[in-house]
Amino acid sequence: VAQFQALDALEPLTAYFEVYGLAADTAGVAHFEYTYRVRSATRDRRVWAQRLLSPAQAPPELDGLWSGANSGPLRRQFVSVPIQDLPPGRWRLEVRARDLVTGEEAAREAQFTRLPTTAGDSR
Repeated sequence: VAQFQALDALEPLTAYFEVYGLAADTAGVAHFEYTYRVRSATRDRRVWAQRLLSPAQAPPELDGLWSGANSGPLRRQFVSVPIQDLPPGRWRLEVRARDLVTGEEAAREAQFTRLPTTAGDSR
């Protein structure tokens, strides 16, 4: 994942990534899919006994899947992640791309911070 963009707290997060080395099928077309997952990057700092006796409510997660075809071994891809309903905090975006011709996978992750909405927002 190379870039992030979220102009304000009410917009989705836009991430950009590139997939290299896609294999072509017999018709010369590369088939691929990517998945993304957003999960909290904040660690539970309580001692193990506190976590056992009083489990914290699991933070929300977001998942998405998309597949497509491409002519050539390079795919440039934008993904729009609807983070508007996530609470403020540190989050991790994980992206996994899979070549559907060879089955090879690549995964990367990046962290971002979801800022609280301001008083002027209509939310």
